[in-house]
Amino acid sequence: MRMAHTKLDALEALESGVLPITPLRKTFSMTTASRNKITVTRQQLPVMPAYAFADYCSQVQMINYCIIDLGMPPTGQLMPFNAYVALSQAMEETGIRF
Repeated sequence: MRMAHTKLDALEALESGVLPITPLRKTFSMTTASRNKITVTRQQLPVMPAYAFADYCSQVQMINYCIIDLGMPPTGQLMPFNAYVALSQAMEETGIRF
């Protein structure tokens, strides 16, 4: 996966901005309704789907859960208004993470 604005250092043998995503494999055992024991192996990519948008796009939305990045944007400035808009869009204080 190529990351345009990453702050990560380049990993050995990879060019800058490339982040490897490798599948994870998990094996577990379970018992069926008929008392048979089976082993299941699951393989998946460790990726969490997410949606991101700027603070001015969130002004009319109420969001259940959000992760807010109050760091300095790559371009422009961080104003108190930006923080207020981002923090005020969550439906509850418990739904906000930084």
